[in-house]
Amino acid sequence: MKGIYILLVHLQRSAAVEVGSLGVLPFDKGWYAYVGSAMRGIEARVGRYFRAVRKRRWHIDYLIDHGVIESLFLLETSRRLECFVAGSLSSSLTGIPRFGCSDCRCLTHLFYHPDRVGMENAVSETLTKFGRSHDRPGNKRRLFAVPGVRIVYYSDRTG
Repeated sequence: MKGIYILLVHLQRSAAVEVGSLGVLPFDKGWYAYVGSAMRGIEARVGRYFRAVRKRRWHIDYLIDHGVIESLFLLETSRRLECFVAGSLSSSLTGIPRFGCSDCRCLTHLFYHPDRVGMENAVSETLTKFGRSHDRPGNKRRLFAVPGVRIVYYSDRTG
């Protein structure tokens, strides 16, 4: 499966985090949504974030070291929608400037909200613009399971 993903990372307390070339950034306690793409295989890309030992390769790797991934949203698509989804999230969430977007012209691919319900609502509303949810009994597609992590699947509206 290829497509885009959104990791929801919970920081239980505020932290100053060194984020590679971005330097030390302040992060408030709360919820962070990171938008990424995996056009060669979402299972391998997302799976690496749940390994106990992983090389820090992307900005999000530094933040995950200080928080917990509690939800994962997957949008199965062959279209490159990562930047469109990030742009849509910027209308309802606070963006962290320059985070996760060194390979594009976006302002950010990381967004903040102080509470889980507000964050999950914003992410769900955004992904519904691009795909159909499969997060209901009888219609789930499980690629993999991660204990303690809520996984929500979407498929591209254009097929």
